[in-house]
Amino acid sequence: MTRREASKTTLLQRFVPRLRDGGDGIELAPTRSLREIFRRFWPDARPFRGFFLLSLVFIALGPALQAVEIYLYKILVDDVLVPREWQPFVWLALAYIGLNLFGGIIGFFDEYLSTWVGENFLLKLRTRVFGHLLRQSPDTLNRRRLGDVLSRLGSDVNAIESFVVSGIQEGLAEGLKLLFFTGALFFIDPLLALLSLIAAPLFWLIARRFARVIKQVSREKRRRSGSLNSVAEQTLGNLALVQTSNRTKDEMRRFEGEGRAIVDASMASTKLQSLLSPLVNLIELVGAMLVVGAGIWALSSGRLTLGSLLVFLTYLTQLYGPVRSLSGLINDLFSASAGAERIIELLDEMPSVEDRPGATPMLRPRGHIEFDGVAFAYEGASKKAVDDLTLSLEPGQTLALVGATGAGKSTLVNLLLRFADPQGGAIRIDGHDVRDVTLESLRDSVGVLLQETLILDGTVRSNIAYG
Repeated sequence: MTRREASKTTLLQRFVPRLRDGGDGIELAPTRSLREIFRRFWPDARPFRGFFLLSLVFIALGPALQAVEIYLYKILVDDVLVPREWQPFVWLALAYIGLNLFGGIIGFFDEYLSTWVGENFLLKLRTRVFGHLLRQSPDTLNRRRLGDVLSRLGSDVNAIESFVVSGIQEGLAEGLKLLFFTGALFFIDPLLALLSLIAAPLFWLIARRFARVIKQVSREKRRRSGSLNSVAEQTLGNLALVQTSNRTKDEMRRFEGEGRAIVDASMASTKLQSLLSPLVNLIELVGAMLVVGAGIWALSSGRLTLGSLLVFLTYLTQLYGPVRSLSGLINDLFSASAGAERIIELLDEMPSVEDRPGATPMLRPRGHIEFDGVAFAYEGASKKAVDDLTLSLEPGQTLALVGATGAGKSTLVNLLLRFADPQGGAIRIDGHDVRDVTLESLRDSVGVLLQETLILDGTVRSNIAYG
């Protein structure tokens, strides 16, 4: 661990000592940079990029209209209120109404397109992750907690949408506000504009400092959420065993323990945000007071009109909003990256069994099955489940395998269906090594009735017809 990483861990533990304890067997996902995360998931937005770019146009129009509306206030003060002239007010009122109506139309299309792109991106990504899980070998997936996998498929995928789609849209909207309002400040008075920008770097530095720790807390919170779902899935999935063993109170303690860890992580995040907000408010207040003092001096010396000063201060208050939002967006991105890291870890896990290059479909098999010197051992096992097994089955022949639990009966079926590949020997159907045919055609040619009671949510007919 580097000195920098150690300092971040120390700061994290200072906020939430309980986070030092391990979770329910679920490790933290490897860390990834923001650039790597974006590069990894941006291709998923490819089908929606046209609509995405169109939504960015509507996003850009919003701040532009807002800047024009504010500037009209200067004209209202200097040309209507101060000289007490009624005539300019008519066209100003019409301009306000027109801009408001146009802004409403732009806002509708902006909201509609942004939501459409975000939801369809989520659907595509969640389907891709689900499809990746379905391609995993059962033994590979069994090494993970089902509750944690479901947590990743839900909230962690949502975090990626916040990172890739919503984050870009929000960042562009706030960035354009910053650009338009800063331009308006320089247009009114360049010296006051320079003075008002002193606080901007401080916003950025504080946000960066807090973002590192917020990411650590967010990673822990997501890991604990996976652990909580895992405990619930295990307990409810084996409810009869829990009740007959009188382990109800123990399982409640496990569940409450993981839930307490989530509360601790949430409180850590609240502490950080509670510290960040007063600092940002203080910087904003000091910057505003400096500008107000300089603006009063400029007004008294005749450099600024009353309308210019009022509009300048309005632009300034609007300017600090985007600066704070961009600072907060950095924290949100770091928080969302914690979920993205968990999805990347899932996607990087490849099936233990895949189609070989050049694998061909199995066409109309007769059913001659041959095990030739097959040997197989499960990962971490001290001895082989199957060792140098040889047998041959003709089409129509019936074979019954009997033996104690763990003797390897189910293992033979798993090897035949290529849920795993033997470490020695070969399995052939009609003389073809099962590793040389496609998985889809192999499993389409073999029917299996498992000993476990596997029933899907549906009718009796749909369960019988399944597959």
